[in-house]
Amino acid sequence: MLTHFRMVTIMISELNNEVEEAVVPDMKKSRYEEYLAEREHIMNVTEAKDIVSCMRKLKDPVNVGRLIQKAIEYQEDIMPLVLKRYARPDMMFL
Repeated sequence: MLTHFRMVTIMISELNNEVEEAVVPDMKKSRYEEYLAEREHIMNVTEAKDIVSCMRKLKDPVNVGRLIQKAIEYQEDIMPLVLKRYARPDMMFL
């Protein structure tokens, strides 16, 4: 399963690059500015709790691949937080 997950991650990375090349040049200025701010935030976040927070608040779908890659980098710290959320009956979703 882990091998499959890594393969999917690599494919997501390649797909993310293609999506960025296709979508970013045609973004309206306001969306482009939000996309860049969100992208920079994702790139600079280093705490597991902040990454989980990004997972809950992600706005631009173009940044999904980047966030997934960041989450994988910190997966050992993130997984307990995610599982703890799912263990609570009042938290159906992240």
